[in-house]
Amino acid sequence: MAVADNCEMTSRAPKATPQRRRAQAAAYRADQANYHDVRPGYPPEVFAALAPYLGESVVDIGAGTGKFTADLPAGAVAIEPSEAMRAEFERLHPQFEVRPGSAESTGLADASVHLATFAQTWHWVDVPRACAELDRVLTASGHVAVVWNQLDTEVAWVKRYTRISRSGDIFRRGDRPPLTAPFEWVLHRDFAWVQRLTPADLIALAQTRSFYLAADGTARERVLANLDWYLHLHLGFAPGQVVEVPYVTTLVVGRRMGR
Repeated sequence: MAVADNCEMTSRAPKATPQRRRAQAAAYRADQANYHDVRPGYPPEVFAALAPYLGESVVDIGAGTGKFTADLPAGAVAIEPSEAMRAEFERLHPQFEVRPGSAESTGLADASVHLATFAQTWHWVDVPRACAELDRVLTASGHVAVVWNQLDTEVAWVKRYTRISRSGDIFRRGDRPPLTAPFEWVLHRDFAWVQRLTPADLIALAQTRSFYLAADGTARERVLANLDWYLHLHLGFAPGQVVEVPYVTTLVVGRRMGR
């Protein structure tokens, strides 16, 4: 596991309209079971890095099917706007409570949360509204943690895979996600690791991407045909072969300014 610490982050971030964010986020709800099966989890080093910020109350916002929530301490609460995702969450993780809500409207009590986590979801939120809601629900010493996985496009074959599958980066390496007052980022760490997948898994992974889910039948067929050629003919992966797929997981932690 390679780990990098960096608190001098740039301010670049992806640009998307609220309408585009909503449309792409909605696309994920179409096949939540497939999403859970092939999307990567999170390396244990992320949770070790979060340990100093846990406190008594932890909330995972935009929890989806619970890929991240599952490794949080017992008693953590999940917030998820999609009814279908909540149903899948409850099936997979009955030991955790999941409630309807969103980053902009959590339904939580004032000053009730010590740590709010956003795993693979911060790029979908309305940042000013989400920060206002966090300011309301976090305790005076509370923190917000944003986590995201990205395929390591510094590896040549992975970069071409992401181009074919339209699996673009959420943020470029070293970027600082957008954040508004009264919060500031205070920690940034990158963790390099691998997920082991078969070529069929890599194709299924592409089918969980917002581009694919929102595409028409012709565009979907083109993506699948190109991936089949690339993985089996160009790269020579055999059916069922286990491939080490490199990822970089980024964790950033924020708190109120001046704390």
